[in-house]
Amino acid sequence: MEVGSLTSNNKTVIQAYGDMGFRVSGTQYKGGIITLSNQVIALGVDTFDALEANHFSPIIKAATDIEILLVGCGARAGVLNQTIKDHLSRAYISVETMDTGAACRTVNVLQSEDRLVGALLIPVE
Repeated sequence: MEVGSLTSNNKTVIQAYGDMGFRVSGTQYKGGIITLSNQVIALGVDTFDALEANHFSPIIKAATDIEILLVGCGARAGVLNQTIKDHLSRAYISVETMDTGAACRTVNVLQSEDRLVGALLIPVE
């Protein structure tokens, strides 16, 4: 699915999602990803249920550059387990979960507003 045509100087822009992957700033990625303001990291998991606290380590390391973390849970919104919530809370990161499509659109809008946003995105078919 194509996402809006927002552009952002030197920042990651999610252009499309689906087919178990993403197109970000012109590059195709298969599987789950983490996006930071100017970086994309392969996640190593493709399902929301497989997420563990260690998958959030790159986000924790970038905590000073993130006001809010959007978690795209796949086709439907999910609820993070308490261990992961606590892990993020200790790093002072606010987190919102939603379906992946909504997360892709929202991260682009926040990036265009120069907000400090990160995203952890689970792919959809």
